[in-house]
Amino acid sequence: MSWLRRHVWVLLAICVALAGGLALGAGPLQGVEDDTAAVVESGDDKASRAPADDPFRESVLMAASQLLVGARLQGVFVTLVVLPEVDDKIVDGVTTVIEQAGGALAATVRVDGDFTDPGSKTYVDSVAISSAKGVRDVSGIPSDDTYGLISGLLARAYVTDGNSSTPAFDEVATKIDSELQGAKLVTVDGDQPRRGSLVVVLTFGDHGEDDLSGAANLIETKLITALADTADGILVATTPGASSPGGLLAELADAELPNRNVSSLNVIDSAAGQVASVYALLATATGQAGDFGVIDGSVVLPPGLSVPGQ
Repeated sequence: MSWLRRHVWVLLAICVALAGGLALGAGPLQGVEDDTAAVVESGDDKASRAPADDPFRESVLMAASQLLVGARLQGVFVTLVVLPEVDDKIVDGVTTVIEQAGGALAATVRVDGDFTDPGSKTYVDSVAISSAKGVRDVSGIPSDDTYGLISGLLARAYVTDGNSSTPAFDEVATKIDSELQGAKLVTVDGDQPRRGSLVVVLTFGDHGEDDLSGAANLIETKLITALADTADGILVATTPGASSPGGLLAELADAELPNRNVSSLNVIDSAAGQVASVYALLATATGQAGDFGVIDGSVVLPPGLSVPGQ
């Protein structure tokens, strides 16, 4: 029997079950411990399961995403930070679910490869020094660390916190943005970017086994730390490789983050993962940060997203 005939109703049932569970669970978010489900597959299941890039499964989940995400980010400004090598399809998918959830995309900031390339440190240092000249309100940003400085400046330009009266660019943000874009260390989509209080960082998920990717992971960790210093919540959304030893998520686990306002999701390269990113981001913003996705062989769903009966 074909995979489609055996599993099409299972796929549809999962989507309906998720939607029903979310409707019944509207209100306070559920605890993380109630939203964890182990993945156990028999040999037959493994042989007949859909491939990871199965187009039918992806299409069903994308069609159901509007129902699943509802208006959970209504009125929230979200900054999307895209690190090098992230597929545009992932960027488009995450953008779509944020907007379906009622969120406003404050800015999509695409970080250039030179930013995270340790071989370009001299250039990055010169841009950081130039960008910081004459800028007010940069106290607390480390001036003696190239990547601490450039990361702090990027966070000041494109991120704010919930206490800000407006997400609009101010004079400081405009100056830093001009310097960073002029140096081609970032590009920003849209004509009128704003500053978001929640941040989704999209990253490729290098395993970090070689010196170059390991150094890049350290640089990205400094950037995420700077973003966490400012934002109300950060979601690091990546692919499974980032969970490997030496990967970005391993580096983040070892880092001394300023606040416990950083969550991770290691399945962002699927439609289901992109839907889950809305819940993971919301959980982070409400003090329920965690590591979501496939963790040690088990599926860990964000609070508020669970299959009834589990």
